[in-house]
Amino acid sequence: MSDKPSESKAEPRGRTGKPKRHVGVLLVHGINANDLTYAEPFMRAVRGRLSSEEWGRVHWHPVFWADAVRPHQSSYLYRSGLGADTIWDYLGLRRFVISGLADAASYEKSFDPNDSVYEDIQRKLTRGIKHLKDANDPDRPLIIVAHSLGCHIVSTYIHDTWRDRRKAYEHFDGNESEHAVLRRTLASEGVPSSIIDHLLVTSNTLGMFSIVDKAELRPADADGPEKIFRQAFESLCTAQITELTSKGFAKDRITAILDRTFSLNGLRLRTDMRRRGLSEESIHERMRGEGRLRTERFEDLQSLVGLYTLGCNIPVFTFRYHPFQIRPIPFPKRGEDSGSHTGFCPAPEIAKIAEWINFYSRFDPLGYPLKPLSPDYAARVDEDVRVVAGDGLWRKLSPLSHTGYLMHRRVVGRIAAQIRRALAL
Repeated sequence: MSDKPSESKAEPRGRTGKPKRHVGVLLVHGINANDLTYAEPFMRAVRGRLSSEEWGRVHWHPVFWADAVRPHQSSYLYRSGLGADTIWDYLGLRRFVISGLADAASYEKSFDPNDSVYEDIQRKLTRGIKHLKDANDPDRPLIIVAHSLGCHIVSTYIHDTWRDRRKAYEHFDGNESEHAVLRRTLASEGVPSSIIDHLLVTSNTLGMFSIVDKAELRPADADGPEKIFRQAFESLCTAQITELTSKGFAKDRITAILDRTFSLNGLRLRTDMRRRGLSEESIHERMRGEGRLRTERFEDLQSLVGLYTLGCNIPVFTFRYHPFQIRPIPFPKRGEDSGSHTGFCPAPEIAKIAEWINFYSRFDPLGYPLKPLSPDYAARVDEDVRVVAGDGLWRKLSPLSHTGYLMHRRVVGRIAAQIRRALAL
């Protein structure tokens, strides 16, 4: 479901005579969403905070990703005979726990694209972003509202999107300097200059021939081109590998040298963008120059003006790291001049009002504050807002409070206020 108002032929104009701004809102659900209607109550609540004219310039796209995992969960509960036999099933707690654990376990980045919910869900977000795009306004303000595991999903999607954008700039801007740095590094490690020359030339040549036939490429084949060209690279460097072996280089050291050289041709970056669901045409143009990156700023989340995480369980995925190793997405601090080195370089008017607000409840065992995670999170997240979520005393003071954020008056009010600010840009 998507509530995308039709655009009138006579576009409303502001005081300056320019067309009034439209805003895109992407919703990403968490636990307890079984179809696209999960977003309707929240959208109605926000509509009650806006004028009719403002509402007509807000475009919505709820992402529904549960269909990638829930059928398996339901099938298991049915086969196990534990679907509706105990008080826990009657209260919905067993399904609540299964969804909480299984959703998180399923959304794990896999190196096997034939068996990865991670890529399936990322492609759903990519389609949602494209749906909200305005071809005449590459900087249309974008607001993302995420709940529960949706917060982690959105965080990884933003991370991957900004990483790919930054690497694309590095590829066509700094490729020559990267070659020079690698050449000096390998030389300092004792690799003969003739071998370095051959490795770099071979890697670059393979990169030039890395565009595969679109008709032959399917999502399940996302890693195929890189693997094929990596094998070809090694085959074309057999003599150099033999020479390095004769000079006493260990096998794992030779593999590391080949990997570092091969990475410069951009095939890994192509694969990463392909797995997010970008078209082959877009990928090809992004690798050649800045033009496509300018026209696809919206797809690259450069106009992200508001990020709202509700009942966020991102902390659960960070505890294997030391606090100083835990880094959030490079969302701008207020007043910070973000650069393309972060992958996020918004227009000044966007950066001026952009905010990341996290809502949590003391009674929600799946939702947590983010600022205490690390110094970087403390700097990037604008505010952790504590609320009492849910309807009725039982839901407010129990784990079921986790499902009550979207309709909380402070959540609705904060997001509606940011929509109004974005509309006024």
